[in-house]
Amino acid sequence: STWGNYTRAMEASSNAVLAALQSQWTALTESFSNFELLFFGSFVLLVGVYFSFGSLFLVLDVLHCPASLYEGKLQPKRPFVPQGSAWNPSAWALASNLVFGQVFGLLPCLYVFALLAESGHGVRVSAALPSAIEVLAHLLGFVVIEEILFYYIHRLFHYSWLYSSFHKRHHEWKAPIALAASDAHLLEVVLANLMPVLCGPTVLSAHLATTWLWFVLAIVSTQLHHSGYRFPWQPPFDKQPNFHDAHHEFFTCNYGLLGVLDWVHGTIRYGPKKDE
Repeated sequence: STWGNYTRAMEASSNAVLAALQSQWTALTESFSNFELLFFGSFVLLVGVYFSFGSLFLVLDVLHCPASLYEGKLQPKRPFVPQGSAWNPSAWALASNLVFGQVFGLLPCLYVFALLAESGHGVRVSAALPSAIEVLAHLLGFVVIEEILFYYIHRLFHYSWLYSSFHKRHHEWKAPIALAASDAHLLEVVLANLMPVLCGPTVLSAHLATTWLWFVLAIVSTQLHHSGYRFPWQPPFDKQPNFHDAHHEFFTCNYGLLGVLDWVHGTIRYGPKKDE
């Protein structure tokens, strides 16, 4: 039957893709040591995805084109000003703080992350790729762990002197952009940004391939949350980036990522859909 031919073709195609991925992964594990993959590989992936994906939004922020996408900006009265403004730090301050955080925050954290894995207490590296069931189960676990850690650590940073001493830097972005997702004090970078992302794979002893997929998803999602744009193709049930944009606009709400713990603790606020 036509349906039978279609399913067989799809199965053959997926098997071919999986075989190609397995071949590339095997070659990667044979070319580099476990530590090199865990430390250097993770660093290159995280930095590469962060700046490449964030730069796509920067083009939109600076050039305001394509106009059809720029129309989705949630705070159009607060455009990104490269020289700095009342609602955003300068591009130079952003770039220098990001590099500082990656050198003195990301690198040390990845070093500990790699050492734990090498000692058998963290992410595992093997030539065989994990099953789809394992990947999905671990990704779900990562989301739960990140939501719990990020909500409470983030909320803690909003208390009194912790806010004024550390978290206030990030809230200089009253109208955030994608690249500002990790623009924060070094202590916040380590405790609020990196620890919730790295803890899941470490605690669950996930496969490195799953961990790298998680890194990509985590970066893309946090930059989308900070982008300040809502695009036409986003489904109605997706409350981001309105959810986190409202946090930057109003400060004392929406501390989490999914909104679950904000709902539990009564700190949820969606705010206006768009600043007209």
